[in-house]
Amino acid sequence: YANRDGFQFAIKRAHILSGLGKALGGQDVQVGHPEFDRAFIIKGNAEQKLRDFFDNDFIRRLLQFQPSGTLEIRLDDSWSHADFREGVSELHFEVPLIVDNLNQLEDLYDLFAEMLEHLCVIGSAYKDEV
Repeated sequence: YANRDGFQFAIKRAHILSGLGKALGGQDVQVGHPEFDRAFIIKGNAEQKLRDFFDNDFIRRLLQFQPSGTLEIRLDDSWSHADFREGVSELHFEVPLIVDNLNQLEDLYDLFAEMLEHLCVIGSAYKDEV
């Protein structure tokens, strides 16, 4: 999608070592929803934009359905050497296992659709193709 403002983030489930990571200086943005903030570790480059983005109940609920994985906005993909045009970002979800549960796949589809729509609402993506 066309990223208007360079907004990016990564979110994953909190785990037993998350507290250690925070103690060592790891970022964990609190977005103002205590149960969600406890369940996930969020890193990003614009804290207010993260709060605006995760203020969406549907996005938070769909993320709660995902048992594991990392969801992020990538400005470029240096790992796979994907050649993105300038200003183009990628929504990327990575899980350690194959996702073969149809309900989970449908939830991921809905999550990506809602995220793209909400990125437009908060001014981080263009509604129309650029």
